[in-house]
Amino acid sequence: MKFTGTSSWRTGHSLPAVRRRTRLIHCVEGIAMTPDVVSVTPLREYQLEAVFANGEIRVLDMRPYLGYPAFAPLAEGGLFMKAHVVLGTVAWTDEIDISPDTLYLCGRLLPDQNTHRAHGEIKDGKSNGTMESI
Repeated sequence: MKFTGTSSWRTGHSLPAVRRRTRLIHCVEGIAMTPDVVSVTPLREYQLEAVFANGEIRVLDMRPYLGYPAFAPLAEGGLFMKAHVVLGTVAWTDEIDISPDTLYLCGRLLPDQNTHRAHGEIKDGKSNGTMESI
């Protein structure tokens, strides 16, 4: 295949889309992979507390996600409280899960995890379930 300027010799299509994609790849290459979730605790008001393989604890407010059809069943009954870890991600059923990337990148890092542990609010990577500890 021969390229002339910014268009392809065969198709005549311009190449800016390829250039944008290349920039995106370069951007993504600079980001390390997010760690897996090792444990999760569902909290009241649709909050998830996730402990990651790197030791960080993050809390994600799931309320904005409940409006999406994929997560809507979590708002009914006690399904939300059945969150568990499957292969490094959080799942509720075979059909409902959330990626560790979303939990890590959108979750709120607990400000001082050692302070919470010292007050007994977090034990062995799990919260006592009260929102006051966050």
